[in-house]
Amino acid sequence: ARAHKNMRSVIILISLSIISIGAALDNRWKLQWSDEFDGNSLDTSKWTARLMPGYTDNGEKEYYVPSAVSVSNGKLILTSNNTAYDSDHPYMSGWVDTQNSFFSTFGRYEINAKLPVSQGMWPAHWLLSQFKCWPYGAEIDIMEVIGRLNTTCFGTYHYGSTCGDNHGNGSSIKWNASLDHAYHTYSVEW
Repeated sequence: ARAHKNMRSVIILISLSIISIGAALDNRWKLQWSDEFDGNSLDTSKWTARLMPGYTDNGEKEYYVPSAVSVSNGKLILTSNNTAYDSDHPYMSGWVDTQNSFFSTFGRYEINAKLPVSQGMWPAHWLLSQFKCWPYGAEIDIMEVIGRLNTTCFGTYHYGSTCGDNHGNGSSIKWNASLDHAYHTYSVEW
């Protein structure tokens, strides 16, 4: 989840359950990786909870801290709050990724999530290439929701031939109700 500079909520929870790659929805897919978030802590053989500042290019004012990541009742919970990390980062939030534990080029990637809706929130589920130079190697935004647009989900493909050479194609889907009222499955087949 990304928190934007206008975050007003004291505590927002992002609850995720069932993250799977190549889900066995039909005969085309064979399950390669999943996490059902069983137990009471993050499975660190699958996930890394990051300690790092938010991306200033996006106007992010939060600092990502592992203490904002928890697992409970089959859900991954990323908590964002307006507790200052330092004078440059008035918010803290949770971030997890599989950068050091799982990589796959093609498949079906999905997440079942109940998203926060609040000014300044920016929950996202995306795929990033193993190249360290964005957007070279590409980024696929499976789901991004801007908190103030709580009925719209965005998907974007970012690409470039060099570092910082960002091009993108994307679209959005609008729901009839706010995305925080129920769990929804977001996916991409690549």
